[in-house]
Parts: sequence; structure tokens; C-alpha cells
Amino acid sequence: INAEYGDCQIQRMSCRWSRVVCIVVARLALCTLALQPDESIKCSVIVAGGSMASLAAAITAAEAAPELSVCFTEPTDWPGGQLTAGGDPAVDFGPGHYDARPENMPRSLRQMLGSIPGNPGACTISTMCYNPAWLVDSWIMPRLSRSPNLQVFVRTAIVGVQRSGGSVVSLTGVQRSPKNPSHEWSVPLSRDLEDWYSPDESERFTKRVLSLIGPDDAVRPVLIDATELGDVLGILGMSSQGVEVPSELSDTSNWRCGQAATTSFYMQLAPASRPPPLPPQPPLLDWDWGSNKIQNASEWVSSWVWRRAQCADPVNATACPPDAFWNPSEAQVVNVGDVSQQDKGNALTTGYFLLDRTAVSNQIAQGGWKGGVNLTVLHMLESRSRSWFEYVTKTSRYQSPYLRNRLALSTHTSGTLHGLSKWPYLRDSRRCSRGIESFRLAFNGTMNYQNESAPLLGYRFHDAVGLANAFVHSYPLMTDPECPTATAYPAYLWADNQTKPFWIPLRALTVQNFTNLLVAGKTMAQTAHANDATRKHTGEWTSGVAAGGVAVLMARNQWSSTDAYHNVAAVQGFLNSTHVGQPLDWDI
Repeated sequence: INAEYGDCQIQRMSCRWSRVVCIVVARLALCTLALQPDESIKCSVIVAGGSMASLAAAITAAEAAPELSVCFTEPTDWPGGQLTAGGDPAVDFGPGHYDARPENMPRSLRQMLGSIPGNPGACTISTMCYNPAWLVDSWIMPRLSRSPNLQVFVRTAIVGVQRSGGSVVSLTGVQRSPKNPSHEWSVPLSRDLEDWYSPDESERFTKRVLSLIGPDDAVRPVLIDATELGDVLGILGMSSQGVEVPSELSDTSNWRCGQAATTSFYMQLAPASRPPPLPPQPPLLDWDWGSNKIQNASEWVSSWVWRRAQCADPVNATACPPDAFWNPSEAQVVNVGDVSQQDKGNALTTGYFLLDRTAVSNQIAQGGWKGGVNLTVLHMLESRSRSWFEYVTKTSRYQSPYLRNRLALSTHTSGTLHGLSKWPYLRDSRRCSRGIESFRLAFNGTMNYQNESAPLLGYRFHDAVGLANAFVHSYPLMTDPECPTATAYPAYLWADNQTKPFWIPLRALTVQNFTNLLVAGKTMAQTAHANDATRKHTGEWTSGVAAGGVAVLMARNQWSSTDAYHNVAAVQGFLNSTHVGQPLDWDI
């Protein structure tokens, strides 16, 4: 089919596409392709997932409103985002660990973390490191399966959004099924991702197209974009990305300069009698490891225990001392059965994971939305991670000359045959450019607020719907020639990074000019600097709980997001009730 519409030209398209819809955003014609679905599913609430926030939103909406049909999509087969597939199983608590106190946690987060026995990894970066495969099997999937009104669609990529004016009518996803399940995760993501978004059957997957629609013809669903790539916002052309310049509240941002991404992996020590077979290695690049260089035994041990996900004997303090990072001389033993998560040296600072607006429009025009990802950068990210594995293996000689031949990738922990995590750890993503009332959550003046009546706390918004607390860490693309640190990353990013326990407002969960669309996690209406604080585990989960609860009230009462804001007292009462269990006041 050859078709030309305005500035968009579509060629050699599969006949699965039923029509071409063009929308004009910022003088760029963005073509979205509407597919003929294999199945239509009725949903009162749709959670477009992939992130930690999406898991929280789906659980909240389904459990707080058993009379509503909740549909939850997930691009991998491990819901949870950075908790699981994203390879960051070390919970980042904020300053003072106020967000680690049970009274400051959403009930569902408290229950999930309570299912983890202590600190199974005896790691040093956090008080809680765990095996992600265990969490998926032991808590996440059983929790999702206990709600009969919740439909979970794993292995589903979002490829289309149908709208009517300022209302979302339906969501289109492509769900894949592996032809050889035992080899599903044998291919790195950079080689598979475009296939995930394609509706056509491939060598590796069969496909079906799903249309998620409202509960009946007269009622439209409430949609939450809590994807890792901002799929819904990207398709609609309602997103921003990168860093705002020259000030945090500027309307201009550098789309090519955001946060460095990481692909994690897990290392294990095999018994001496059974050295592990290593999979074939692709050609590896020679990287400069900078400040992450390992130069002695103490530094090697520190790297091993920094994010250790599983200790062979967490009860025995001599086998897995919790203070090994600070006193490496006390921890010269690496145990058979340890699993060490590694992301200390594999952040990629030479390229941005997301395509800019022009490249996205070209991608859509050439065959439809495919996540808006720079596949070259993704491949570089994977290469850097494999190279870091080789580097840590080689430098094990500082610890013991016998370790090198016994160190291997823990494929069971990553859930992949290639040994890398199923999904990258993304520190930022596409985010909503504005919420209702043109609102954007900013860092300065809210999270570091000089509150005279409560000096330990940030600014309390009148429409507060959740609590968050985090250390702020920016990871600029320091070696990307398109993003010179001195000019692409303004000074305000480094001027004041001291956060206080803060609040997430309802307006940050809304999308300007859309009545039934919410956002959560990294897609919130916020600045890049605010994202530095909200992207951590507890803040992202809290935003998902809030979005799930707001979606329930919108679906029940046929409210728009503006109606929810105007009834914020009712929203806050519902969130803080036993139906949801979201704390709204800090106990410090």
C-alpha cells in the first residue's frame, strides 16, 4: 500500500494496517497507524505499563474497585519496571530513610517489601537488595492473579492511541507469543525491540492485535500512561524530554540531552568443581571506566557487595558482612551462591536512549510507532555492559587468581539467556509537558522548600496525593559531543540537590487538554530536575498508587481529570482510606 497524506508518506505497509491517521503537532506531521484488531477488550481503567508505577496503579485500581474492569499491559513478562525487568533490585530510600518507615509507605508497597526477608543480598547501597526473579514468582504474579477483575497482558507493546478531541477512545497493543519459549530471551533487546512493536508474525513470535476500549459504547476508559518509554504521550505528541534550558521552568528543553541509561546484569561464583560455560561473546568495545576503575582487592570486593542481590548465607555475618563496603578487609571472601548485581560501571554516557521529536516523526512515518528508541545507543549500552562484565572478571585477580574462571552471568536472576537484564534501567523518559492548569512539578521551591513551620519538609500542595523522598542524582551524558556538560546541563542541576520529604500533587498526574488520560512514574508532568527525585523506587510506586486511585474515582463517577482536581478532598479521602492505604502526611 502506498499512501501519501500531507507531509507523511507510508510505503510497503502490511495489509494488517486498516487506515492511516495523521495528526499535526508543533508543525510536524505525526502519522499513527490504526490496526484492525484481533480482539477488543472492554476496560473501565487501562494501565499502559512497563514501569514500577504501572504495577502499583494496576494493583490499586483492581483491588480498590472490584466492580471495575482493569486492563494492564506489560511489554516484558516481568511486571515491575526497575524492580524486576529493569535490573535495579536495590530499593533507593531517601535522606533519613523517612520513606522506609511503614507509616510513610503506601500499604501495597509495605506489603511487597514486607514479603522480602530482610536484606537477602546483604548489599551496601541499600537496606534491601533482593533477587528479582524471586520477587516476580513469589509476590508480583500471585498478587496480580488474585483480582478477578484484572486482566494482565504481558508481552504487549503499545502501538496506537485513538482519540476524539481531548478524549482517549481506545488503546491498541501488539501482544506477542514466543514460538520457542525456552529461547524467548536469547536475543538482546536491541535486536528484538522493533519486532515487539510490529503486528506482523516474525521468525520468533506470533502476534495478535488488541484493542482496549471502554466498558460500553457510551463510556470511555480512563487511561494511565505509566510506560517506561512514554508510549502514549509519544504517540499523541504530548511529551517532553531532556533537560529544560536555561532554567528549570523554561518551556524549552534539549531533547537530545537527558540521563544516562544502564543495562544491568548479575554475576555468580560457580563451585570450583564446575566452572561455568560462557556464552559466545560479541565483539566488545574498549571503554574508559573513569572513576569506576578497579585497582585493588578492596575496590573489587566493594564492587561485588555494592548491589549484591543474593547472599549465599545472609544469616551468617562472617560470610556476608553488611559493612563490607566500608571495611573491605573484613570481607575478602566471595561466596559460592552469591549473586552480585552490577551497574556501577555500565552507565552509558556517550548517547541518549530516546529519539528526538524529528526522529520520532520519521519513525512513525516509516511504519508506525516503535517506542521512539535509538537502537544504536541501545546496542552500545548492551556492549558496555558486557564489557563491564569482562572487566570485573579480569580484575578479580586482585581478589584471587582462581576466581576468574569461576565467574559467570547469572541467567536465572536476569531471566535471560544472554545474561543482561530484560529491560534497561532508565533514569528518565518522555514526560508530560503540562498537566491541568499548565502545571509542572518542579524541584526548586517544592522539594527543597524552606518551610519555616516544618523545616524538615518540602512544600505541601493543596492537592497532595502521595509522599516521596529521594537523594537526587543526575547522570549527564558527559562524553556525548551533542551534550557538552558545561552548556547542555545548566548549573541549576548541581546548585541545590538537597531534598526534603515532599509531596506529589494530583495535577502532576494529569495531561493538559485531555479529560481521561493520567500519567504516573517518569511520565508525570514534571521537570527533568524533579524527575531526578521522583524516579526512585518509593516515589514511583507512590505515584502509581495515586494514579490508580484517581482513575477509580474518575471511572466510577464519570469524572474528567479536571473534575477529580475540583473534588480533590474526596480524592484525598479515598486514597487515605482503607480502600487504598495511601498516607498523605509525613511522620518524621
